[in-house]
Amino acid sequence: MTSGLRQAAATRLVSESAIEMETDHGPLEIWTISSDGRVVEASAPRLRVAVGMTLNCRLDLDGVPCTVAATIERAEIRSASRAAITLRIDQVAPDQLVRRSPRVDMAARATLVAMICDRVVPNEMLVVTINNLSTGGFRASLTDTRVRANDRLRVRCRFLEGEIGCEVRVRWAMPTGPGQVEIGCSFIDPLPDVQRILELVVARGNGGSGSATAHAIRLARATVEEPAERPALPRRLFPAAPRVSHS
Repeated sequence: MTSGLRQAAATRLVSESAIEMETDHGPLEIWTISSDGRVVEASAPRLRVAVGMTLNCRLDLDGVPCTVAATIERAEIRSASRAAITLRIDQVAPDQLVRRSPRVDMAARATLVAMICDRVVPNEMLVVTINNLSTGGFRASLTDTRVRANDRLRVRCRFLEGEIGCEVRVRWAMPTGPGQVEIGCSFIDPLPDVQRILELVVARGNGGSGSATAHAIRLARATVEEPAERPALPRRLFPAAPRVSHS
């Protein structure tokens, strides 16, 4: 089983063609070429790799997010800027993130505004779809591959319970297909009002019957301007005076 997972991870790495992996010295972009079993042939920036270095990344294997650990077995100069490397997949395991609160699946459109990011310019807005939400963070999908782990942005999303606006930090970013990325974000010091809205949304999504849950999945909508509600007519506080007939 473990051997099969390692081979599947090697195959997936090659299918990505280019993938960002984490090292002790920060993120590193690897260009994958081919695989044989759990061994991957690739290239990397020449001055940033060495034999024995450990690389880590996240991959989606048959719909399951997994963490992958690999070791550089060979590193040879290919050009002035690139090195040919051989990666050995050492470990593949389902991602065991600690979740301190219940989560709810949904399809909620939201916006992320860049604050301090590696590749996204400040104040640039990205449209994402929140797929999974808890009071501590969320998982979202988007079509912008520039987002990186440790990026800091501000999220805005409108639910029936209210609108949330809060800074978030990207904990991980994982490619899921050509031009497709999934990210995991954690909220940074949400205000009490925001925390309360999150608790209400999660509670609604985790309770009730199947139909109620399906409704909760569609709670969030795009943060577009909605038409103002029609003002309610004032209630009559006293009975109307009797009509006098002049016959």
